[in-house]
Amino acid sequence: MERSLLKKKRLDMLANGLEQRDPVTIRVKGFSLSVPLHNFEWSFPGLLKRFRSVKQILKDVDAISPAGELTAILGGSGSGKVINSDFF
Repeated sequence: MERSLLKKKRLDMLANGLEQRDPVTIRVKGFSLSVPLHNFEWSFPGLLKRFRSVKQILKDVDAISPAGELTAILGGSGSGKVINSDFF
């Protein structure tokens, strides 16, 4: 089969599959996110202390992504876009 015809068939299959799906609204209530910064420890004769430092990025966030609409997550490098999109 010719390559361009095969590509067209794939695109048609994709388009037909998308048309058959119902739009979905995504709602999130009270979403919180904390990330570990680093672990550290110190010792004294007979005593070992371990600490884990965390940073709260989001606290009690409510969000809605209406059905049939495009939603974008924007932010600077390291702001948690990938972590948030993995969650959703």
